[in-house]
Amino acid sequence: MQREDIKEIIFKSIREETEFGGDINESMSANDIEGWDSLAHVRIIFRIDHYLNTQIDLNSTYATETIIDLIELFIEEIK
Repeated sequence: MQREDIKEIIFKSIREETEFGGDINESMSANDIEGWDSLAHVRIIFRIDHYLNTQIDLNSTYATETIIDLIELFIEEIK
């Protein structure tokens, strides 16, 4: 799976779980996206796991500061 595919899945998951209608870019953080709270974070990660068929450690996602960090974390998980 290509980086761009992973990015699109992450963006889609964020939109589905937060209902955020604005533009999303890789430099954004959870604080930049309305509706991305701690419960939404868990749902976003589980949705990404479902789409990518991964089982990432949820605790490792809390160390990510931006969406690009989250993308890189899932890229490493898939390798």
